[in-house]
Amino acid sequence: TCALPICITSRPKQSSDLNLNLNFNMANPQQKSNREHSFDSELASLVGIEKAILVKNIAYWVDENERRKIESSFAYGKWWTFESLTSLSIKYPYMKRGNLSRWFKELKRDGWIVMFSTTDGSNMYAPGPVFNAWNIGKDWQGVFQNETGRAWGEVFQNEPKAAAQNETEAAAQN
Repeated sequence: TCALPICITSRPKQSSDLNLNLNFNMANPQQKSNREHSFDSELASLVGIEKAILVKNIAYWVDENERRKIESSFAYGKWWTFESLTSLSIKYPYMKRGNLSRWFKELKRDGWIVMFSTTDGSNMYAPGPVFNAWNIGKDWQGVFQNETGRAWGEVFQNEPKAAAQNETEAAAQN
């Protein structure tokens, strides 16, 4: 028996067996849609759990947009997914909005994602060159090879503006 409110009776066999069940609907806790979030343990060991969740979510939705041929999600020669920080903080209630902004800046800086702001305050996200190399088992650590930290073959001709932290900042950039 266990006197604690939550008891752990066994450990997963591998770290990749971990599954987060943290997304919940406060108004209707019995609703089960989108309550389970999981992460890739190898990616999490490189970038952290929250960033791993975000990167894999971006990759999933970009793949879905391409599979469904959603034309509005194709720009600058890439498939994208659109999200605002507000919608992401609702989707991931255990992630604070300020942390989301910081994590996205770090993921962009490190080449795991590509992102920029749209005129409506949403951000466009796509997997970056580091994630793409890591995801197919290539030398992802060698992606950034020049002094400026810019990825070879992944630089836009007219590079979009950096992602805004909020909708007001996005409007001011345009």
